[in-house]
Amino acid sequence: MTNKSPIDPQSSSDNDLGFDDFIGILVAFLTIGTILFWSLSRKDSNWNFSNLFSQAPASDNVQTTTNDN
Repeated sequence: MTNKSPIDPQSSSDNDLGFDDFIGILVAFLTIGTILFWSLSRKDSNWNFSNLFSQAPASDNVQTTTNDN
């Protein structure tokens, strides 16, 4: 049986974010903020939610074309 070295208590209690972790979180929040800013600042968005909650598409608007050659 081999002797295991004791776990270093300094490394297990080290919960500080490293520089790479900080940059990753910063990039993630900037990306989310940019997408939200872009989507909410569009002038042509009408936010019409009535189309999302309709049960089925209206069959009156469906046009069929036949190709009689």
